[in-house]
Amino acid sequence: MTLITDYTKSDFIKSVKEINHLQSSYQLTPNNYIRVILNLGDTMEREMIGSIRSTTIAKGELTMMGCQSRAFTLSGESLHYIEVCINPVYSRLIFSHTPDFNRNESQTHLSENITNQGSLLTYLNATFKWKDYTPDHTLLHAIEMIKESKGEIKISSIYDTLQVSKSNLEQKFSYHLGLTAKEFCKIEKLKNFLENYKLHGKNLNLTQLTFKSGYYDQSHLIKDFRYFMDCKPREFFKGRELLNHL
Repeated sequence: MTLITDYTKSDFIKSVKEINHLQSSYQLTPNNYIRVILNLGDTMEREMIGSIRSTTIAKGELTMMGCQSRAFTLSGESLHYIEVCINPVYSRLIFSHTPDFNRNESQTHLSENITNQGSLLTYLNATFKWKDYTPDHTLLHAIEMIKESKGEIKISSIYDTLQVSKSNLEQKFSYHLGLTAKEFCKIEKLKNFLENYKLHGKNLNLTQLTFKSGYYDQSHLIKDFRYFMDCKPREFFKGRELLNHL
């Protein structure tokens, strides 16, 4: 494995999508990226799985979210927004206002001059000086190892490879991302399962997809799915078409 030591502009912003859902509610899975959502449509509500609180996002509001530990639901009359995913190693750059990174960190503000994809990208690149920011290289390399393994790597092998103690690595994940290294791994494995479902769901059954995605058995998959999504896989997929931004 080749470890990255220098970052470029393409490593800051990983993806940009404009989403226009006719349905009034949609659940976004955790994806281990900083998520930026610009609401272009009617007012919508954001609610995290397992929480009794919801956050209102008005038209024209920009919401930035650190790595999320659970799925969350967007709901409204209809859903029209732009979603930008930013590399998680820049969490401290985006959320520099907080001395202690709070779990599931987020912030929302009105952005009258940001009305489309072009103006949103201009704002993100101009506001956050990614060129002057030096990510924590131990964390950076740990994230690369987890993503490359699709979440199947043992945390102990990360300690050994990077020659760092367990407590030191966990402190870095907590300080920068608000997640544990194990949670980060589990989310990557869940992402891999969802990608395999999109690619092979018509040809492979759930048991085959389970093993293909690195789970020991279906009970292992269901346990993780219940934690992150608050439902079983079959319940999540029932009557639902997976979209590209999952």
